[in-house]
Amino acid sequence: MTWFDFAQVVNLFITLPLFILSATWFFLIARIARDRFQKSSRKSYTGSVAVLIPCFNEEQNIELCLRAILTSSFPHSRMKIYLSDDGSTDNSLAIAESIFKEFPECRHTIFHRDHVGKALGMKATIEQVEEDICILIDADTFVTDNCIAELAAPYIDENIDAVSGCILVWKPENLLELCQSIEYCFCMLLQRTVSFTFGTSIYLSGQACSVRRQALQRIGGMPTGLLTEDYEIFLRFMLEDRIVRWNQKAIAYTRACSTIKSLLLQRMRWWFGCVSLLVSHKKEIISHICRKDAPHRYVFTLMIFEGISCFNFSLFVYPTTLVLFYNFLPDGTTMMDILEQAFFWFSSFGPLRVLYKLSEWGVNWFLFFGVLSGITFLCLKLIAVATFRHASIRSISTILFIFPYYLLIVLAIPLSLVYYRRRGSRQFID
Repeated sequence: MTWFDFAQVVNLFITLPLFILSATWFFLIARIARDRFQKSSRKSYTGSVAVLIPCFNEEQNIELCLRAILTSSFPHSRMKIYLSDDGSTDNSLAIAESIFKEFPECRHTIFHRDHVGKALGMKATIEQVEEDICILIDADTFVTDNCIAELAAPYIDENIDAVSGCILVWKPENLLELCQSIEYCFCMLLQRTVSFTFGTSIYLSGQACSVRRQALQRIGGMPTGLLTEDYEIFLRFMLEDRIVRWNQKAIAYTRACSTIKSLLLQRMRWWFGCVSLLVSHKKEIISHICRKDAPHRYVFTLMIFEGISCFNFSLFVYPTTLVLFYNFLPDGTTMMDILEQAFFWFSSFGPLRVLYKLSEWGVNWFLFFGVLSGITFLCLKLIAVATFRHASIRSISTILFIFPYYLLIVLAIPLSLVYYRRRGSRQFID
């Protein structure tokens, strides 16, 4: 067996699960295509809410974050803001205090502590909260007019312990941020699909979400010492057969990573934190999946299959792509041949070209599922930007050439394992 034959076998191993995953998402989305927008609840939550904002050196964002909350449609009489400052050394506190002076009717409390980390600071702040519903908003996240109200509305149902918002990217300025904007739209499309199909969320978006304070106390308060506290809350609630709702109308915009380094560090933390939690809760998750009456068994199965598919892809995509790319180059290759090959390999035009040439080239089953998964994911991303009204010539053009971006972010998976091995999990947090 040559290296080329071996690469084709490996390619089938990594692309077949991706095709199954993409086809599953496509099938579920097709089932709910008629329900384009989620209906608002006829009844709304009428109690008070606590808005908690963790802050650490956020002078570039804190003004816009607070103004968005304070000028939203939610009544100030039923809202109290808790700002948890984690030892900021810039002008974040001064800016926040000046904003609060403009809105004296809104109750607020500022907690200023030494730098102990977001989770510990938020845990101490939540212990001071008296309101029944805690709404968590990151300082670099900006809510829309009805976001606070929509995050609180579902709590008329006593079975709901948490609500996740619809997170999109705030005004992408460069190509990297635009790719993240498309990725966020795609993730929200998956959230929407799971919400309509299974009646629950697939994760809790920490940038803008809400939790029931009593439910949070039931699991021991805000988790600390973890990389992804919001995912731990989500898992604990789901394993208790509680409901974590996703609300499409609770739209909030967050800042995207502007550099490759910050993006990789963010994704390394997310990936390693989520995998660590899944491993630590593996017995409970397996037991939940095996229970026939478990309400979230299919959601957990989908999550695990998606994680395994991404892990396989990250480990083998680079060597496989290099071998296949080299072997498909014609004899007497020129620079133009290499550029043409790269254009089709690293864009969505490649799979479309294969389908167009199918009658001439024939079917190679070792590569065919990669072609199908590429086309399916292309369609899903186009549906995503259309669903969340981000479709434009700029975004559609980016989707056609987004494959190198995914090659970049899957690096975070093996890098997170190496990084943890050398430095330990705490190094991800700061």
